[in-house]
Amino acid sequence: MHPPPSRLTAIRDHIVAHHGELRALLADPRVTGLFDPVDGNPLVRPPRGYPVDHPAVDLLRRRQWATFATLPASVAETDAFLTLVIERFEALTPLVDFLNVPLATLRLEQRH
Repeated sequence: MHPPPSRLTAIRDHIVAHHGELRALLADPRVTGLFDPVDGNPLVRPPRGYPVDHPAVDLLRRRQWATFATLPASVAETDAFLTLVIERFEALTPLVDFLNVPLATLRLEQRH
């Protein structure tokens, strides 16, 4: 996800208040074991308006929230494929839920 500025600000504000929860979600063995690490296309410096010494400054610098899972092409032809895909969606659900919390509170005109 590459959110537009209003959404990214809402996510960053949520991270400021709940960075411990986000760190736990990102450190979950199901996430670290099933997905490729993603750096989030970080800014060089902290975003304007956020403290440079915040304990989650590395997370606040992210501009994107995307994860990737790589499976061998041959898996697509097996009976296990659907199970593997579902496993990955289930592993990411808590992270997606976390990111959606601040977005749900934006007014409709702010969502664009």
